[in-house]
Amino acid sequence: MRSASKPKRARPSEDRRRVILPDGRLDIDIELDLIAVGILDVKAVGDRVIRRADQTGARADQPISGLAQLGIGFPDLESEVSNLGAWDGDLLPAQQVTIEVPRAIEIANVENEVAELLHVHDVQNSRVVDPLVFTVRWPVRGYELDSLGHVNNSVYLSWAEEVATEHAEAAGYGRDWSASRGGGWIIRKTEITYHRPAVYGDEVELTVRVELVRGARGVRRTTIHRIADRELLAEVLTEWVWVRLSDGRPMAAPRELVELAAAVTASTLAKRRAR
Repeated sequence: MRSASKPKRARPSEDRRRVILPDGRLDIDIELDLIAVGILDVKAVGDRVIRRADQTGARADQPISGLAQLGIGFPDLESEVSNLGAWDGDLLPAQQVTIEVPRAIEIANVENEVAELLHVHDVQNSRVVDPLVFTVRWPVRGYELDSLGHVNNSVYLSWAEEVATEHAEAAGYGRDWSASRGGGWIIRKTEITYHRPAVYGDEVELTVRVELVRGARGVRRTTIHRIADRELLAEVLTEWVWVRLSDGRPMAAPRELVELAAAVTASTLAKRRAR
């Protein structure tokens, strides 16, 4: 838009968030320094782009509060500015009219707020794995076979240790978590019951369940099935001891683990008493 009279430009020392209105009614030049915002942020500003303050008793020498206030919202700015001439009554002679910018300040804070929300989301989802039950699958590998073509007996124990380690890491109670509490789990006792042999080409499913955490002791039971026919191949019962890293001596497991397994511990003890 062009004006018959040359608009007054804001001096460098002046607030550049202002609109300079020349004499005249219909045509104005506008110079704005606006912050860059994204499309989603623009929508948050609102759809009332320009509003007119109460001009009752307005005079040429009246303070800025008596002027037409421009509440600038970014959507549809061009079309709304072009309609300034449709207001009833003449605009006052060229004066500085303050642009309202509080929503722009709110938009500037969106990035920080989103970052905090994402952090909370990450914390809440860092332990999505059930800390008491965990299942994995993998194929039988050639180097795990014995001279008869069956999975070697010792391999089942390695599998039980591997799935226990994966479970602890996935649930958020792995090596780093344990080290930060000055301890860690070691195997004290293992019982393996073999039902059917696994052979090369089989894919197996291993499910580990925590059955007890009490004092310095922990008990896990691992079942191993062949996926093709759901045949139970083996059960591995492992008793673990929580030891102090500094000297390897047994110590009470972290209270968080004891409380986490309280229900299954009570169930396991009840079954033992009923035998």
